[in-house]
Amino acid sequence: NWSMKPPEELAKFVVENAVPGSRMEFRSNQSTRTYDFDLHLPDGTLAALEVTSAVNPEQLGTEAAILDESKGGPLFPRRICKRDWAVELRTGANVGRVRKEVDTYLAAVESEELSEFYAEMGPQPASVSRITKDLGVEAGWATVFEPPGFIGLMASGLNDWLSIGPLYGALRAQCHKADNQQKLESAGTAQRHLFLYVDSTHLAWLSLREIKGGPLPDIPRSITHVWAAAAYGRHTVALFVTVDSGTWTRFTAELPRRPG
Repeated sequence: NWSMKPPEELAKFVVENAVPGSRMEFRSNQSTRTYDFDLHLPDGTLAALEVTSAVNPEQLGTEAAILDESKGGPLFPRRICKRDWAVELRTGANVGRVRKEVDTYLAAVESEELSEFYAEMGPQPASVSRITKDLGVEAGWATVFEPPGFIGLMASGLNDWLSIGPLYGALRAQCHKADNQQKLESAGTAQRHLFLYVDSTHLAWLSLREIKGGPLPDIPRSITHVWAAAAYGRHTVALFVTVDSGTWTRFTAELPRRPG
């Protein structure tokens, strides 16, 4: 396993656990023109699996601060307010301070029996004026995360993070990449899997955590199965689909601890 990169390690863990009886054999002697894994299926047949990544290291400013998982990430536990909330921050907001204090400010919003607020919509209750002035929160609305118990942060550039759009955009881009198609087409196997690792720098990392699935994007004929997976601390979330069926399956699991 020493030659596997983190996305490939995650792919092996997810597939072998999501498909009981399967075995992922890493092709450590692969060239740049061949796929990453021989997937031994429970029925004894062999499938090809290619791992690819969705990464966007160019996130800047407020967006980057929100996405920074090492500092708490965009979704963190609530302890004081009674409902889950999504809040939109103004550009330049102090994201670290928001993570520390927004729970208390939202509890004050709830005490005024509000389930949503928008700073630009005329005179506001005192609790809304405070959260806007002190924390730079532009808007907020009560929601339900799964599992519940969280507050979600977004900026103007992240306003669709709870939709499936960013993930499907990443899937379409990787499925239509010529080298990914070429590697799988050359495999000669009946099943040809593309596994998308979603990095925490990519907007799709946010949507994958919450969504259950949706209509399948246009997939080239060279690909018969699509996977999308990401790690959230010790946990991973994955969606996978057989292209012919168009029905997504959601998989979640706790990742094994690394030695040492």
